[in-house]
Amino acid sequence: MEAVCALAESAVRAASDHHGWRGRVAFWWLSAIAATAQAAHAVLSESHNSYVQEKLTAAVRSLRDGLSEGAAAGSKMAHPIMTWFAHFPFDK
Repeated sequence: MEAVCALAESAVRAASDHHGWRGRVAFWWLSAIAATAQAAHAVLSESHNSYVQEKLTAAVRSLRDGLSEGAAAGSKMAHPIMTWFAHFPFDK
């Protein structure tokens, strides 16, 4: 599982090298994958629930940020789940 987390984090770093909105969308979505992998690892490691919740919240936030970045660039994603992500309530 640690190898999956490391691979996901490596992909995030690689995406950060790509400039422009497509690179930013890939960065956010790969960040969501990395945070989800970290949450899964935490569950398997019997970590505290607050850490798992933090990572899952970060994953959803990253998905939302990727969608927002794509929408700002004119990318159209009309599926209802996209609207849900765009309006997902976060405690700030």
